[in-house]
Amino acid sequence: MPQERDPLKKPGELVNARYRIIDLIGQGAFAEVYLGLDMALERDVAIKIMRLSLLNTPGLQGAELQRELMVRFQREAVLVAKLRAQQTVTLYDFGSEPSGDLFMILEYVPGQTLREEVTMVGAMRAPRVVAILRQTLLALHEAHAYDLLHRDIKPENLMIFDYIDERDQVRLVDFGISKTLQERASQLTNSGILMGTPRYMPPERIMQQSMGPPSDLYSLGCVAYFLLTGKEVHHEIEPVIEILRATTMPAPLRL
Repeated sequence: MPQERDPLKKPGELVNARYRIIDLIGQGAFAEVYLGLDMALERDVAIKIMRLSLLNTPGLQGAELQRELMVRFQREAVLVAKLRAQQTVTLYDFGSEPSGDLFMILEYVPGQTLREEVTMVGAMRAPRVVAILRQTLLALHEAHAYDLLHRDIKPENLMIFDYIDERDQVRLVDFGISKTLQERASQLTNSGILMGTPRYMPPERIMQQSMGPPSDLYSLGCVAYFLLTGKEVHHEIEPVIEILRATTMPAPLRL
């Protein structure tokens, strides 16, 4: 999976003949996120594109991966469309390009991630952390009421911004690896690919045991630790396999 590559879209290009690309703002293994303009409503939007055309690997394995990623992306759109909490990013549109690439048009959050904020200002004072966590819990409360787990709560997936005179408004983003509580593990997970961020994974996810709302809350607790201390959980441990081992052990965290 390439970590850096030329963007799929260039500034000025159109998506679905309505959304103009302004700039690339994020790039993952198979998806890219752009700042865009909804020309009909004259508002900024975030455009998330799943690059299925990137998967040109011949054979059954490539086809299975393409189907799996398509299912994940479509599921994310369907799930996010159901959520109405103010603290959850809003989905405006969903569709496919002639190339086969899928796109989502989302609320653009003109702020920064919690990781970016801590990088800039350092550890936060407790009252500010409490206000951020309270908003995040409201978003998770709605998701869990729909039997939906986020499964990737981490500083990168929580955006904060100021709106008029309201400071530190929160948006929960990226439901890309979400699952309903009743859904069985996908083929991609069963094939041995553990998706998520190791320092924020709950022990039951690492051990592939049953997950529930407490799993998201464990990850949010790891976010709280990061906000209050400016350090990651198990910050003293490397590599990834040792982080995963430490997470499943009953030892207390070291500050």
